[in-house]
Parts: sequence; C-alpha cells; structure tokens
Amino acid sequence: MKKLAALFAMLAFCLCANAQFTVIGGLTTTTGKWSESVKTENFSQFHVGVGACCRLGPAFALLPALVYNVKGMTFQELKDGNWNLKERTSYLEIPVQIQLHVPLLPKILDLMAIGEPFVSYAISRQYQEGGSDWTGVSDWGDAKRFRYGVGLGAGVELFSHIQVSARYIWDFAGSEFSSLGEVPKQILDGKSSGLKVSAALIF
Repeated sequence: MKKLAALFAMLAFCLCANAQFTVIGGLTTTTGKWSESVKTENFSQFHVGVGACCRLGPAFALLPALVYNVKGMTFQELKDGNWNLKERTSYLEIPVQIQLHVPLLPKILDLMAIGEPFVSYAISRQYQEGGSDWTGVSDWGDAKRFRYGVGLGAGVELFSHIQVSARYIWDFAGSEFSSLGEVPKQILDGKSSGLKVSAALIF
C-alpha cells in the first residue's frame, strides 16, 4: 500500500509537469478514536504548500502537491486526571487530489468532488504538559513517522483560478501521537482522522 501510494504520487507529478502552478493553504484539524478513559480535544493547526493543477478535459483534473502540514491534539486522562498532554507534529506531505468537475457557469463556477490519497513523513514533534512551554522531541522511538491515507470531500472552483474545498481525512497508519517518554498506552493504541479546509490559487 505504501509503495503504491508513493508511486501514484510520483506519476501524478510527472503527468502534470506542464500544468498550472498552484499555491495551497488552509486549516488542519485532528480527530480520532482512543480509549474511553481518554478525553481528546482538537486545536486547529495549518497546512501550506505548492502544487501543479493538471486539467484532463472539462470534467477531470489532478492536483498533486508538496505540503507542510501541522497536526495537533490535546489528551487528558479521565480516570484520575494525572496527566494533560498537548502534542503537535509537522509533516512533509504529498497529497494528490483527483477532482471531478461539474460546471454550473462555464469558466465562472464549478462544483468539485474530490478524492485525495496522500503519503507523508513526520519531520518535527513538540509536546506541552500542564501548560508548560513547548518542548521539542529528538528521540522518535517507535513513533510512526511515515503516514499514508485518503481524503474525500467537495469544493468549488471560481473563474478557473480559485478553489475552496474541504476533505475528511482517514489515516491508515494507526496512531500518529506516540513515543513521548511515558505516554499512556491509550494514546499509542488510538486511531486518528481529521479535516482539511483549503484554498488554492491556480496561476
């Protein structure tokens, strides 16, 4: 699965070698499923990057990109309340949007259905306990730095140069929040997902 996702991303970039340059940015939120004894709260982070929009006729487009994506989450033990942990992790990510366009007003307004497989690699991690300062993590231990998954969503394209979209993201690699010293097993065993809301300018 990992090799297929990476190969697909590289092929998409090759297909779009002569496509329109694109700048992408937006908000990233993280949700997930952990133990019932763990309370989680998201705090929104961000993503920003560049890509190439490749038109494949009036109805289809590919948009591969290279994105800096930051995810964050707060964890709290409900049983005895002996820990409260915030964590944020930064990734270099290659998402490849597969877009189906439905023109409403030709060259003015398109509706879009979007599928977005992605691969990513964690490059930095920070945590905060009990309101203390953010601390960087240098020892990754058994943390899963390589990620892969898929997003599904919808959006609009305006004047063939502005796209606004939202995608729900499923991460297939298991919990990304792990290996911070004595991190409780409830976090290590969790599964995460999330939401990305983006704006893209196509030149």
